[in-house]
Amino acid sequence: MAHRSGTLLLLILTLLVAGCGWGRFPSSASAPGVPRVSNLRVVPEAARPGEVGVLAFDFTDVDADIVDVYVEIKEVADFSISTGFEPVLLSRRKYFGQAQGTAQEAVRWSREGLHLYEIFVVDQEGHVSNRLTTRVVIR
Repeated sequence: MAHRSGTLLLLILTLLVAGCGWGRFPSSASAPGVPRVSNLRVVPEAARPGEVGVLAFDFTDVDADIVDVYVEIKEVADFSISTGFEPVLLSRRKYFGQAQGTAQEAVRWSREGLHLYEIFVVDQEGHVSNRLTTRVVIR
């Protein structure tokens, strides 16, 4: 019974954190020229510390001027949420010149726990895309 309550509490914490707007890069209002990201997936969904995984997502940007791909990481471990991490630059100008496609970014999984990864892109004009969040369990 205690295990079931703990699992439920962890699920609630995950949903609360995933719904929050994070960081110092607020998303731009949807408009022509603002990049969009969709279909975020992670491989593998469960891993061990030190292993490398891939964050993949689809993007569209009619201006084809995406310059930066960022990820923000939140950790939920032992029923506490680590916050305050700055966005991490995953790649620069890797997708510049592409109006649409699939991005794939390698990530080394860190310590054990539930990790939430929120991905977004920034274009040359400073427009910030929408954000997508996924989770990875590190055991």
